[in-house]
Amino acid sequence: MRTSTRDRILTSATDLFGLRGVDAVSLDLIASEVGVTKQTLLYWFPSKDELLQAVLTQAAADLALVVEAAVRAATDDPLDRIDAEAWGYGNSLPANTGATRLAGSTR
Repeated sequence: MRTSTRDRILTSATDLFGLRGVDAVSLDLIASEVGVTKQTLLYWFPSKDELLQAVLTQAAADLALVVEAAVRAATDDPLDRIDAEAWGYGNSLPANTGATRLAGSTR
């Protein structure tokens, strides 16, 4: 199954923003990395700020899925649930280094 253009743009933007910083990455660079025109990128994300918002929203949603799954798998003991939540958060970080770096950076 082929990944959608929108998803490929999000993935590339996440990686590039995380590696180079938001200010150092242009929409032209992201479009080039994805293999689309800048106009195609702007069809999906009308501005860099909207693209950044989508990147952060996706990263938060991905993190929530991992943490929720870890908590659901834990026992009813509150300490086990706290451990599971911490494990879920910590375990999700290496999976997406671009989002991890982006979350730790300032704009």
